[in-house]
Formats: sequence, structure tokens, C-alpha cells
Amino acid sequence: MTGRLIRATGVLLAGVVFAGCETYKPYMSSQGPPPTLKRAAVMEEPNSREKSRRAQDIATVLQRRGIDAVIVEPGQPMPKDVDGYFTYTDKWQWDMTMYLSEMNIELRDPQTSRLIASAEYKQGWMHRFPDPIEIVNNLIGQILGEPMPKPKHDEPHDSGSELKKD
Repeated sequence: MTGRLIRATGVLLAGVVFAGCETYKPYMSSQGPPPTLKRAAVMEEPNSREKSRRAQDIATVLQRRGIDAVIVEPGQPMPKDVDGYFTYTDKWQWDMTMYLSEMNIELRDPQTSRLIASAEYKQGWMHRFPDPIEIVNNLIGQILGEPMPKPKHDEPHDSGSELKKD
């Protein structure tokens, strides 16, 4: 009986610990990998709590990868000379300070608006306070087909290795 109780306690404890992990989930269109981007637009999200800050983070991360990025403010037309455009949503929560609890970034075709690839980030109830640009960097990397960087040892992390396809 004691062995069963110890195993049940271990399973319950593991469930509690893993429920608090952060996850990254990539999505890739069944029509193949994303195109090589030379120039991309980042559509500023008018409903974002952080407004232009996340759009600037996405543009910065793209520029670090050698992709020319232009931020498009709400209501402005998209440039005609882009290979793709990025949209995003972010969700912030309060726990002694505001922190990024969820983010989704999508890469779309500029001609058809078809979803090419996306990646999503979510934190569980046991969360950390990551730098948003770190999250953006990981999400853009997944969209572009790069491997996830290894997690730091002091942070719970789940790479979300499953790849969703449509």
C-alpha cells in the first residue's frame, strides 16, 4: 500500500510541475517550408497592450537574421515589395508585475493572406518573467524552421516538439 501511495504522490507531483511549464508550438503549412525572406512587413497590432514595442521586437529579430523589416501601423497599406508579412497577438497578465503569458506570431503570404507558418508561446500557472524579445526570437526561429535553443537549466521549459500541420 505504501508503494502505491508513493507512486501516486509522484505522479501527482509531476503533473503539478509539468502543468506549469511554458510551451512553444510551431505550425507549418502543408504547402512546404516558408519562403526565403529578404524583406518582410510587421503589421502593428492595435489591440496589443504593448502596441509598437512587440512589432519593433519582431522587426529587430528579423533584422538580426538579415531580413529587412518594415513596421506597418494600423490602417496603413502594406508595402508591395515584401516577401511575407507578420502578424501577432500577445496576452499579458499581472503577478507582482506584468508579464507576457501568451504570444502568437504568424507569417502570411502578401498576395493571398494565406497562413504560411506560425508559432505560439504559452506559460502555465507556474510561470517565469521572460524578456519578451527572447520569446519573439524563439517564435521567429520556429517560423523560419530553426531549431529551438536549449533552455536554461533554472527555467521550466517544454520545447513543444510536436509540429502541427493543416
